[in-house]
Amino acid sequence: MNREEAYTILDALAEGCSPFTGELLEDHPILNERKVIRALQLALDALDVKSHGSQQQPASVAASPLEPEMMFNAIEAIKEAGIVPSKSKLTKFLIGSKSFKGSEIITHSLYSALRQQYTYTSLKPLVAKAVQNNKALAAALPGTHTAAAKDKPWDHIDFFEQPTFCTLSHKAIEQLKGKIEAIGIVKQLPILSDYIIQARIIYARAYEPWSETEQEYLAKALHYTNDLKLLTSCFQRGENSIRSVGKKLIFEGKVNSAN
Repeated sequence: MNREEAYTILDALAEGCSPFTGELLEDHPILNERKVIRALQLALDALDVKSHGSQQQPASVAASPLEPEMMFNAIEAIKEAGIVPSKSKLTKFLIGSKSFKGSEIITHSLYSALRQQYTYTSLKPLVAKAVQNNKALAAALPGTHTAAAKDKPWDHIDFFEQPTFCTLSHKAIEQLKGKIEAIGIVKQLPILSDYIIQARIIYARAYEPWSETEQEYLAKALHYTNDLKLLTSCFQRGENSIRSVGKKLIFEGKVNSAN
């Protein structure tokens, strides 16, 4: 394991997230202990100093500020994909982390925009500083697992992490696809951004608002399956969007199969 990998793991733990799945670790109170948080921060600071010493960035790149407009657009893209934003996720988005695999977000024009200029460890402190110095950014990007947990109390639900199951027949799957297609599309040209147009090449309903009808169809489907690949095919949305809305429906007691 190199310093970059170690930094990424410790950084996720400092934010109260699993470094491997990105899930909030709400059931692990040890991560809320002040001494543990401080110890993780000290370790991150030490790794950051060492990594900067061994990975010098060009002066013009290292000194270049992050434009607030770019950061706001990136945060909005993360939110629209159904992902709770944080400084860590924003950094990973801008360097093109593989952690977003399976989401339409990877088609956004800003995804991996800074991959050639920065590593995760060199960009994260700049993102943190930019958020700290901009109240509007700080409001849009809390950057703490406590705030994220408060906003999304259903993030701990592991329905989609359970062994994959599906009792839908082929006919039922085709019927579901037909119902989703019949809902239609609200966001259409010419009001679509370029990144939405690109995303819809892969997922026809990417960044489309979730209507009550579509949520009802998803709730019914989750009674019979937790197969995200199948659900993306039926609903024509990315996995992260379906996972986020699905967990919310389960939390609200709208899915009969969920405990």
